[in-house]
Amino acid sequence: MKSARCRIMRWLPLLLLLLPGLGVAATWEVTSTPPGAEVWACPADQPVAYRKGITPCRVEAGGEVSALILRKPGYFDAYPTVPPEGGPVAVALAAKRDPAVWARMYRGAPPDATWDAIANARWGISGGRAEARELADGPSLDDQVEDWSPDGRALLTQTYVWGFWLKQTGLVPKEGSLSDLWWVPLQGQPARVWRLRAEKSGFILSGCFAPGGRWIAHSGPVGDRERLRLWRVDKQTGPEIAAEPGASLYSPHFSPSGNLLVCVRELPGSPDRRDPNRYDLALMHWNGSGRRALGVDADEDVPPSFSPDEQQLAFASRAGELCLIPVAGGQAHRLGDAPGWKVLDTPRWSPDGRRVAVTLGAGEGGGPDSDLVRVVWADVQDGATGTIRAARVRDWVDDNHLAVQASTWSAEAGVAYQRILSVDLQGQLDTVLWQPRTLLHAPVMSPSGKRVAALARAETGECVYLYDSEAAAGRFLAEDAPAPWTGLAWANETMLLLTRDRDGKPVSWLLDTQSGTLARTDASPAAVAYVGEVRFRCVGGDLYEGGAAGPGQPPGYREGEVAVTHFSLPPDADVPPSEVPGS
Repeated sequence: MKSARCRIMRWLPLLLLLLPGLGVAATWEVTSTPPGAEVWACPADQPVAYRKGITPCRVEAGGEVSALILRKPGYFDAYPTVPPEGGPVAVALAAKRDPAVWARMYRGAPPDATWDAIANARWGISGGRAEARELADGPSLDDQVEDWSPDGRALLTQTYVWGFWLKQTGLVPKEGSLSDLWWVPLQGQPARVWRLRAEKSGFILSGCFAPGGRWIAHSGPVGDRERLRLWRVDKQTGPEIAAEPGASLYSPHFSPSGNLLVCVRELPGSPDRRDPNRYDLALMHWNGSGRRALGVDADEDVPPSFSPDEQQLAFASRAGELCLIPVAGGQAHRLGDAPGWKVLDTPRWSPDGRRVAVTLGAGEGGGPDSDLVRVVWADVQDGATGTIRAARVRDWVDDNHLAVQASTWSAEAGVAYQRILSVDLQGQLDTVLWQPRTLLHAPVMSPSGKRVAALARAETGECVYLYDSEAAAGRFLAEDAPAPWTGLAWANETMLLLTRDRDGKPVSWLLDTQSGTLARTDASPAAVAYVGEVRFRCVGGDLYEGGAAGPGQPPGYREGEVAVTHFSLPPDADVPPSEVPGS
């Protein structure tokens, strides 16, 4: 008997390691560079993150932990790999003021990707992570990115195209809708979170990730009302947490700890979407308990955001104004005053919770495609405000600096392009966080229409970019040539004619695109814009192929146009260079 007991005791440690469900504590020694980062632990069985200490520190957990989060003002949140048995966890934090970090975030982006969370049907780039993936095996041909997981390892997409085709076949009423909400990891197989099949259209599927990225809160329309549900990534299932017979609940968003949820509460009855009593916000704990309406006139399209201490909630009113309301209850009040401007996206809090910054759009109705934008910040304590013209807010770098995306004019290339800038609260340039390494302009087609050449304004000077539309590949030529070039044309299918001014007179050179050699010539330049049906143009320093302007489309828009390079960010607005911060 004693021998048997000894054998059990001998194997007990191994059994405990093999059975984590018994709740045996694991311990991690967490360090960060630099030190002083808050460490948050996310248990696997709930979407909440719990603050455990400040690095260097020891983190203990009595159950399964799905993620650790390291947070430090001035640095991007870090999500290190967590060894389940415990052990050392060392993290090098990425500084928001470091241009090299922003360069890594955009490197590898596909040609037609946009910055920050929303992409076209096949691509996405997470705003805080260096990840990009072609969803060639994705759920649909027409996906809309709803949210990126905080760790940048998955995204939440909504699909519509199946509903369109089923309507054409009569399987779904023409006034109905069919769409899916998908969880799509950057590595691994996607999974459907929810399917919406409604007799009447008007519902949309919306969702967001919890802080650890392992739980999703989403709307789940049933009948004529929308309800809120949770979905656990590793189990691929979850419960309904909120339903209200007289209202629809949708567009949920977690607080920084994941303990609270806020969502849009739509009251039916009035057919007028501008009715001030139609859209409200509802607040609840992550499991749906303690739900209450806030009694505000909210914009249903602009997500609200919690302050870092979760004591206040910033949101956009139906009039497009930036407003604030205490989470504990009370009256909402407006922050700042900007007549004629509307809040376009989620309010962003400074790390210390003292200030809120938003992007505003001008014009009737505003909207995310507004031609004129600016950043406005407001101090929630003393009411002070500031404006940064011709820019869109991306993030807070620290308590006194903002990362903004702004159009900048290149006099050499003659094009506007996008940069990510760190600016102070007065709009003065602090640091260029990101800018394109190359700007393309003046594209010309070869006689066969199969190749396009463009002048390239690169970091090292002016050169030539050659793109082969059949091979879908490009390369740089004449990188060591004297600059700047002022003209470009094709002499024949393999030779390019380059010109530059010398003492007020054009001087011409022939560039052999096969060997890359340059030779002086007395030939005069000739302009060739395009040949046949193959069309190219440069927008924001990038090269675009194909497409035609459609009726009712905004200026410069071409249906079906595809970017073939990705040196710069897609331009959001055409603005005068004089209004660009740091120009």
